[in-house]
Amino acid sequence: MKNKKLILILSVVLIVVIVCVVVACVVISKNSDEDSSSESKSTSESKKADDDDDEDSELDMARETYEEARNTVNSAGKELSEQEAQLFNAAFEIYEGDSISGGDIGMLIRQVISSNASNDDYPIEVEYEGTTYASDSELNSLRTSIRASQRYSVSFEYSGERISKIIIE
Repeated sequence: MKNKKLILILSVVLIVVIVCVVVACVVISKNSDEDSSSESKSTSESKKADDDDDEDSELDMARETYEEARNTVNSAGKELSEQEAQLFNAAFEIYEGDSISGGDIGMLIRQVISSNASNDDYPIEVEYEGTTYASDSELNSLRTSIRASQRYSVSFEYSGERISKIIIE
């Protein structure tokens, strides 16, 4: 998963570099055309009008290229965010379902504690028997109260695309 994320990031960077090169080429071409037209003093009015049209079309092409690149970058950023959310959720979704062992519930709660410690932006709460547990000490207390021999059901609530609450029944 980390390799896919890295490849996506590098692809976005490559697209941005390509856009910059294209825009630079258009600007250089425009400057080159201006230099050659200033050297040639015997330009007719119709040729000047054609040059102005060429400059306008080059600028339009540069704008279009920039817009396409910006849309591509935005799309890639959105896809990256979706993949990050999927990766984040995957660590917990393996515990989803009915008849989850008490031992697995303990591992799930440890995973929540670890995630909350390393990820302040997306904390996860655990609800069990109508009580919500959020702090490390509360979650550890809950973990020790779970009976290994009992079976539990696990479901999730989401905030946006990410898990925000785990419900244990």
